[in-house]
Amino acid sequence: MIVTPHPHRRTRRRRRASVGLAVLAVASTMLALGGPDVAQAAPVPTPPMRGFELSGEAPVYEVLRTGLSPEEAKDLADRAGVSAGALRKDGSFSFVDARRAGLVPTRAGVKARDEHGRTVQARTLDLAALRATKVLDAERALGRAADLLPTPEGFEARPVVSHTRVQVSVPRRRIRADVAVDTAVSYRLNLDGVPVVGPGAKSRITFDGDGRVLSLVDTHRAVQKVDTVGIIGPETAQRECARMYGERVDQGLPRLVYPAPALGDGSVRQLLPAYACQPAGVARDAVSAVSGLLVPASPDRAPQVALGAERADGQVRARIAVDGGTAPYSIAWSSSSTPLATAGDTVSYAVRARRGSSGSETLSVQVTDANGVVSAASVVLAEASSSAEATGFGGGGGSFAEVGIEQTVDEWQCAQDSAIGFKAVMQGRGHSVNFDWRGASAWEQDFHERSTGGHDDQWVDSVDAQWYTGHGSPGSFTFKSSKPDGSIVPSEARWGDDDDLEWMQLESCQVLKDTAGGSFGGWAQSFDRLHLLNGFVTNAQCVGGGTGGRFAEYLFPTFWRPALPVSSAWAQMAQDLEPSGTIYRTVSPIGAGFTTNLSDRFWGQGATTPDIAASQRIGFIWITGTV
Repeated sequence: MIVTPHPHRRTRRRRRASVGLAVLAVASTMLALGGPDVAQAAPVPTPPMRGFELSGEAPVYEVLRTGLSPEEAKDLADRAGVSAGALRKDGSFSFVDARRAGLVPTRAGVKARDEHGRTVQARTLDLAALRATKVLDAERALGRAADLLPTPEGFEARPVVSHTRVQVSVPRRRIRADVAVDTAVSYRLNLDGVPVVGPGAKSRITFDGDGRVLSLVDTHRAVQKVDTVGIIGPETAQRECARMYGERVDQGLPRLVYPAPALGDGSVRQLLPAYACQPAGVARDAVSAVSGLLVPASPDRAPQVALGAERADGQVRARIAVDGGTAPYSIAWSSSSTPLATAGDTVSYAVRARRGSSGSETLSVQVTDANGVVSAASVVLAEASSSAEATGFGGGGGSFAEVGIEQTVDEWQCAQDSAIGFKAVMQGRGHSVNFDWRGASAWEQDFHERSTGGHDDQWVDSVDAQWYTGHGSPGSFTFKSSKPDGSIVPSEARWGDDDDLEWMQLESCQVLKDTAGGSFGGWAQSFDRLHLLNGFVTNAQCVGGGTGGRFAEYLFPTFWRPALPVSSAWAQMAQDLEPSGTIYRTVSPIGAGFTTNLSDRFWGQGATTPDIAASQRIGFIWITGTV
């Protein structure tokens, strides 16, 4: 639902010295925005006037064109030798060669049946062929990329060359390998030297050793500088970051960026400056970032939201008022206990908390204006009968068969979007979503091995694919609840040993980063019939619109390509949506006879390989790529 500002909204005035943004907070306004039931139950938020001192100016960029036209997409496809069907409805172009991109050479083995009677076929690693892989040299790759992907109009671009690398470790055979299998050119876009970040500013191409295109992502707008706007200084933005993250998270000095939202329906008409928060020194159990939240650099061009909520008799009712920014606004609500589909300026729902969880309820709202500038607000209703109010300025973006979903960042709409998208695609393809726990209802014990006190056999090890979004660090990821504690580490996990979980997805910062305790965060000991572990080496971006849905889409075919292997779906999701420089990773065990699970496709979409038990495992193979 798109809503416009109330007709009695106060007229905004620009000031060079300072800007004050107030949110409408009178009862008559709120009665007009919400229905009578909500208006009678929910309190009226009365936030104070908040002022921001301006310390400089930055350019404003007008959007001239959004995405590629069908004719431009066909021309690009013809020149690249790929399918024009890779053009999405929003004008973004995302091609991947499903049969060759990111695949490791293997040989087909014997067919068998898994524990559920489904057909599986072994795939044996061809180590000699892997070591013989040739890659395109950097100079040729740069030249070919420049011919196919010219710099988007209005931007400056710096090309960066990287390689997807396959690493093998088989200690018993004293075999180690580290092989580049492709060459990628990714463009780091900027405007007047300021980085442009977000899924609406992507330009990346990958080549095989002969210069053929393996993948191509082109998502951008053409822009031109039209104006300047007063902006706050980084110190002011740093204080706003501290307000959003809380006192338990230290903040470095934010950096100025231009957010580029997903292309969407083409309604974004301007790119405006913002500050990306730089969280640091995070307490282990504090709510931190999948990556830095955003503070609008120009308060006069950003929405501010006031939220009032009340909880009584098992029901939550809430409403908002919005001021500033550019109408119309889109509104999304999220709850720590209850999936919400409401998109208007009021919400009313029955709390459906998980049995045994704490009684507190967190309600969040995200408001996005017509230019994609986001502000969000959250309240905690700690008791069965309570009320609360909050204001929001900034916070959007971020720098996060049978399937299950657990995500712990319920106050971030981008994290909710990941779960919502994954769930929608899976259910749309006829697969059962056995559980969907969010916020404080997502528990560590659901991932914890049952022999050491956990209940993974009832949850993550009872489904084929698991999606997790939340905070992490090398070798751990976290939970808001203390069931039984706030984080899971490798020594507590044995995934797949209850004979079901094949594919674990961790949308979490640095969770697969190499550590002194072992490669890919020390998670080797957690594999016991688990096929693949997907995650990130660097920070992961919490992307508006969500990454879960994009990953799931790639598991299934479209009219122009077959279904991707699970590992390729993870890689292509990252290449489509994560910012340049993000490093993603997929890990597979190696079994006796050098069998691996890297070529797995989701059930019903092609060959799936047999389980590799811990007792049969002789090593690991992992793929690492840079966006």
